[in-house]
Amino acid sequence: MIIAPLGSGGTGSTSASSQAHDQFGLYGDVTFAPFFSPESIRGGKQRTLHREDSFCGGEEVNDLGSKNREMHVSGFILDREMQAFQDTLDSGEPFDLITNAWEGQVTLENGDWEGPVGWDAKTKQLLYKYSFDLVSTGLDEENRPIPDGIISPGSSSTSYYGSTPNEFANDL
Repeated sequence: MIIAPLGSGGTGSTSASSQAHDQFGLYGDVTFAPFFSPESIRGGKQRTLHREDSFCGGEEVNDLGSKNREMHVSGFILDREMQAFQDTLDSGEPFDLITNAWEGQVTLENGDWEGPVGWDAKTKQLLYKYSFDLVSTGLDEENRPIPDGIISPGSSSTSYYGSTPNEFANDL
């Protein structure tokens, strides 16, 4: 059983946990911004690459695109936050995700909870463990569409093979 120390989490605390708490939340038709900072926020992105042997013995690699970002969030919620957690699971609408590392619109893929797993001495409430799996909808934090949920490839993907120096300079 986990017993949270006095002064942990929440806006009334000056701990590092409370500072991170101010930088996490799911906001939409319902809000989920727990008292405690998430224990873990993991993000990732899968790319599809086409790899072929090259004429000179090396390898040619072409980027065929990618899937939208995926995030996994897990942590602890207080007994009083269980309804907000359940409402988040039931919503079915996109959320704006705010974290220190990434902000954007996400859809909840799935979520679960377990507990009670502990007691918070400060709030005198039971603790539950929760987790969410989230997928980016492809909109950034300002709701501007980004193709396929990624940043456009930019000039580094432009081929200047066979161009004259002047043609190259004109594109800069």
